Amino acid sequence: MNEAQIAAALNELTQGVRKYSVEQRRVPKNLEEVLASGYLSRIPQAPSGKRFAIDKNLQVYLANQ
Repeated sequence: MNEAQIAAALNELTQGVRKYSVEQRRVPKNLEEVLASGYLSRIPQAPSGKRFAIDKNLQVYLANQ
């Protein structure tokens, strides 16, 4: 994944998390929960040594594994 692809993935994931949170009225435990509920079409593979995580502001970011 290049930087533009990572930025696009983070944006798409964040939008899904925020929509989930508004409609379900709660913060998701993880991205898999958002995916299973239909708010994401897929979770892209994170770069090597990283994982996607959700912060307290419902922003998705890359964290170390």
